[in-house]
Amino acid sequence: MIVEKIDKLLEDGDRLVGLEEFKNTIEWALKRQLQRSETKARLRCSLLGHCPRQIAYMLMGEDKKKLQPRARITFLFGDVIEAIATTMIKSAEGIELIDQQREIEFEGVKGHIDGIIVVDNKKYLFECKSMSDFSFRDLQKYGLDNTWGYLTQTNVYMEALGLDEAVLFAINKNTGAYDEVFIKKDLQIIEEAKETIRLIKKFEATGKLPPRKFDFIPEVFRKKETGKYILPVQCSYCAYLETCWSGQYEKVLKNGKPKYYKIEREG
Repeated sequence: MIVEKIDKLLEDGDRLVGLEEFKNTIEWALKRQLQRSETKARLRCSLLGHCPRQIAYMLMGEDKKKLQPRARITFLFGDVIEAIATTMIKSAEGIELIDQQREIEFEGVKGHIDGIIVVDNKKYLFECKSMSDFSFRDLQKYGLDNTWGYLTQTNVYMEALGLDEAVLFAINKNTGAYDEVFIKKDLQIIEEAKETIRLIKKFEATGKLPPRKFDFIPEVFRKKETGKYILPVQCSYCAYLETCWSGQYEKVLKNGKPKYYKIEREG
């Protein structure tokens, strides 16, 4: 749907739409990454697929790992790539992109959508993501999973807008390849998002931390369990790893990447 129209634009198109918005987006992205200021955290729709305890730490203003310069550049690349993708979609014939950054509300929690696209008089929630080569190939092979809460975010937006289908336009940051994935609304995911809101409201009322969403899992090497337990990838990349799991893990570098092993207590 989108892919074929982008192909045509890049092959023989000559029009560009939305250049002013593109410039504004790049300026916003640069300021966001290079002039970061500390602001009070608040619950947003984009967080509802995350671990409730992670969200609680964020709302508490707990100290977190400082974002490294390399990570800031990585995020900046992502913002720029997504701005390019949005400009291409707006410039392609047969696609209308509307309601960019429209504010929505779900169960009292606010958020902003990337937009809504209209193709052949049908509306779809539009989401745009830049991805690593590994994540992009996984997306093509298995579809979108909920490792980082993207499915939750997308379903919450669809529910708030009264839409039943979304299209994710993804670009491979390494190769420039692009693809699209269609997502149907999932009522179970929406209920899980509502439960996360209930847990956070309870935390705000009582001060008691909500349960963790994740725990140690068996380490697997060459499709066999090693007998050791490690924290899952969601915890490994969490800004509150040390706060949440202090004294319960040992950090080990393997092939240049950290793994967090459960410390086994004697007795």
